[in-house]
Amino acid sequence: MQIKKKFTLEIIILSIILAITSFIIIDNTLNVEENFSILNDDLIPRLSLLKDMRLMASNVLISTLEFTMFEENFVTSDDTQSNANVHSSEILSEIEENKIQFIQLFEMYKEKVSESNVDVDSITQINMKWEQFTIFSDKFVEYRKKGISGDEFLKIKDEFKNSKDNLFVQIDSLLIINEKQVQQKGYDVSELVKFSTVLILIVVSVFVLVLIILRHYLLKSILKPIFQIRSATQEIAKNKLNLRINDISKDEIGELSEDINLMTHKLESVQDKLLKTEKLSIVGILAGRMAHDIRNPLAIITASLEILKLKYPDLEDVKFNKINNAVNRITHQIEDVLDFVKTSPLIIEKTSLLDILKHILDSQELSGDVNVILPQNDAIARCDSQRIRIVFLNLFLNAIDAVGKSGEIKIRFHDYKELIKIEFEDSGSGLEEKDLEHLFEPLFTTKQKGTGLGLSSVENIIKEHGGTITVTLSPTIFTIILPKTLD
Repeated sequence: MQIKKKFTLEIIILSIILAITSFIIIDNTLNVEENFSILNDDLIPRLSLLKDMRLMASNVLISTLEFTMFEENFVTSDDTQSNANVHSSEILSEIEENKIQFIQLFEMYKEKVSESNVDVDSITQINMKWEQFTIFSDKFVEYRKKGISGDEFLKIKDEFKNSKDNLFVQIDSLLIINEKQVQQKGYDVSELVKFSTVLILIVVSVFVLVLIILRHYLLKSILKPIFQIRSATQEIAKNKLNLRINDISKDEIGELSEDINLMTHKLESVQDKLLKTEKLSIVGILAGRMAHDIRNPLAIITASLEILKLKYPDLEDVKFNKINNAVNRITHQIEDVLDFVKTSPLIIEKTSLLDILKHILDSQELSGDVNVILPQNDAIARCDSQRIRIVFLNLFLNAIDAVGKSGEIKIRFHDYKELIKIEFEDSGSGLEEKDLEHLFEPLFTTKQKGTGLGLSSVENIIKEHGGTITVTLSPTIFTIILPKTLD
């Protein structure tokens, strides 16, 4: 997973946890708010209204009893009659005011009960018992005003007391119920607050724990390969170019590790090439000097051989041929070395590849059992004819060595629009598969004689011309691809 995706995943996970936390907090806050709203807007106002209603009913009771007691204890006189009347009016006025306030409170309570959709029967009961209470209160006052006494007054008094008890019992029962509801709702709010607090602490703890785990995972997945890369670069700095970084992750750091592995592979290849180039450079210098020193004695041997042929014509040609073949072999090996180390620029010209093959074939002495099949068609290429001659000569000599004293060598030209394909096929015993990998390396040879530079020179010359050379087995076929850059 890429580092960017890892951080994105971390953000998504943390966002989900934050969203859940926010949802829980909001939900619990709404629940607390709802319960507080029920308390403030419903239960507490209803409880308060019931208390005020009971207070008004108590005031009516007290004022009624006060009026009856005042009338009962009043002594008539001229000076106090007017004061008594005034006081009686005040008591009666207080009774009426308390009744009105009770009715107002009752209407408010009835509205609250209707909004809360609770037991409406309590409204009917309070209303009925309040009417009974006020009726008996009015009768009680009226009887006292008229001076009625005796059993009838006591009966009204008892009925008034019973109506008072019924009303107060009804109100007190509702007060008890509402007080319990207020207490229960307060308890619910308290529990919700506790639950919300605990839940928030748990969620925050989970959030922190997940954050630590994710960050640990991210840092581990990032820092571990970084430490591997650092260790690897330190080893590479010590010239250990064969070192490779293993356990490559599938992210940007993994791509960096692959790039480092590729870099060390290329550095290793470049170092090998530099070492080989350095060695071959030294070989080239020595080869140039040795070729000059060897060619002079070979020229003397060749000239002397010609003189001996003229001076002793009766000697067998076989002896002269052995000496001549030995000289040619040494000369060819010198030319292989010189061809390999030659760095002169290409001389490009339009060239007949078939003519080059014919000249090579004319210059070679073949056994009668070796059959060479030349191409039926010609191919014209823009190339350095001398370098291509070296290529064809080396491949031709390799084919002759492969077939031995008898066999067949086929050379084919395939002339396409933009390139030429050249094939050298022989019927020899063939190469071994293990040798294919090193076939074009300098100084590598499968023959007991030879320098091991011929095929390496062939590959260099073909690459200089922008082409390629490959080889296949069973049968052995060397295939050259040359670009045909005609005017």
